[in-house]
Amino acid sequence: MSVSLVYGRASLQKSAESLEAQEAHCRLFRLTDEFAKEFGGYTCHAVQKTVLGQALDMRDPAKVQERLALRPMILEKSSVIISKATELAIEAIFEDTENLSRFAPRWELFKDLEKEQW
Repeated sequence: MSVSLVYGRASLQKSAESLEAQEAHCRLFRLTDEFAKEFGGYTCHAVQKTVLGQALDMRDPAKVQERLALRPMILEKSSVIISKATELAIEAIFEDTENLSRFAPRWELFKDLEKEQW
């Protein structure tokens, strides 16, 4: 959402006709490709298999105890996943800041963030 907020279309043009939307799509595709490369996919099932070594069956009441036993590891790994996703979004937004002037005034909302230490 943050990438689309900065790079998304400024009007109700169709996405195919909007250079801003095309720019947002390119950045989002790179972001999601990097995420999938890091975590094995986009779905909870794929990420769980990569990060936990197994996909959890959330629909099976008989496996509640198994999920509860994994809860500390799930919480720890979730913060790693969220941190990486945030890092990828920041990179997607700030990778080419010299061309951001065409996205003003939306860029004005974010330009000071570039100076922050992440």
